[in-house]
Amino acid sequence: MAREVKTYDRFATVYSVVESRTDRNAAKPDFVGVNSIQLYKFDDEWKIIALYYHVESPGLRISLEGGKSGICLGAD
Repeated sequence: MAREVKTYDRFATVYSVVESRTDRNAAKPDFVGVNSIQLYKFDDEWKIIALYYHVESPGLRISLEGGKSGICLGAD
C-alpha cells in the first residue's frame, strides 16, 4: 500500500492508503480506505491527537500512489 509521513519539530502527520480483507488470500480487498493520523511528541513519546479513516467512495478511486495491492508496508 502507500504511506507518507511529514514531520515538523514535535508534530507529525501520516497519510496512508489501506486495504481490508476478511480473507487474507482474497485477490481483491473488501474495501480500500485512507487513514489520516496527526501526532504530537510529548517528552520522548509520540501520541495520537487525531485519527480519521475514510472508505473509498464508489466512482472516486483512491490512488495507491506507487504502492501495490495486496502487499503490506514493510513486508519482505
